[in-house]
Amino acid sequence: MAIWGEKDYIPNIMGASGITKEQAKTCMYYAMLTYAFIGSRVKLMPILNIQGPVGTGKSNLLRVLRQIVYDPREIKATSFAGLRDELISGSTAIMDEASYVDEDLLVKRYQISTAKVSFKKRAICGWTTEKTDIFGSTIIVRSVPFVDLATRSRSITINTKYRPGDYKVVKLDREQFEKKGG
Repeated sequence: MAIWGEKDYIPNIMGASGITKEQAKTCMYYAMLTYAFIGSRVKLMPILNIQGPVGTGKSNLLRVLRQIVYDPREIKATSFAGLRDELISGSTAIMDEASYVDEDLLVKRYQISTAKVSFKKRAICGWTTEKTDIFGSTIIVRSVPFVDLATRSRSITINTKYRPGDYKVVKLDREQFEKKGG
């Protein structure tokens, strides 16, 4: 018996970067899981870490996944404060070329109970303490492993390898994905 998406999505995920069928299934299942944030059905959300050397299709794979995950948000910041301000609760953070990102917030984002981050903000009369909720899914592209073992243990890693071929990013139908799998 074939799994849902085996004909539609998995070949297109594989065709973007040359990853294996098992890796493509993992990516598709992760994309489906991002829709669990609707109605807060999840309490933990691992990081999908796409990792490998230059020229192995990591960014192409990310482009395909961006089309089908729930509420994708491209994150450019790498510092603690920048990430804190860009990470939005419930969204899917899309981070390309993020080999040197602050890992502390990624660890906090993984679990709903640790995802409320306090910070000081300048006010008219001094400083105020504010909180922001950063819980959500994260897909990150890196060329090097995470430094912190806590971050590694909270991640699903897709290791990419160079495979000769004609890889391309095709347009996928988000609405169909949401109806069938999300």
